[in-house]
Amino acid sequence: KVDIADNGKDKKILHKDFENFLPPDVANYDDWNELFCDPKRMSESILMEDGSILFDLEHKKRFAALHQVDWAASLNRFFTKTHREVHSMWGFLASTHRVWLLHGLLFALGLTLAVKNPD
Repeated sequence: KVDIADNGKDKKILHKDFENFLPPDVANYDDWNELFCDPKRMSESILMEDGSILFDLEHKKRFAALHQVDWAASLNRFFTKTHREVHSMWGFLASTHRVWLLHGLLFALGLTLAVKNPD
């Protein structure tokens, strides 16, 4: 079951005291990529310095107006963030498990050869 917050996004429910250890939500390339790949959200989110929306301009005038886009406001985490990323040590293990397996096998092989009966 997913709880929905007032803003229509997933409600952030953390285990007790996890707020002290998890970093605040920051927008990163995944969120911006998601924003630029969704035409509807992008057309509503790209704001000009005067507060108007870039896509309210005529199509032929948009490229010329890109220098007037307020990128800090347009890419703000409150508007672009759609999910919370929670990391743990399992990610480290998942990305390096082959290295640890190889080290373990080589150690076992070395140990077997070192204690081999000399007969």
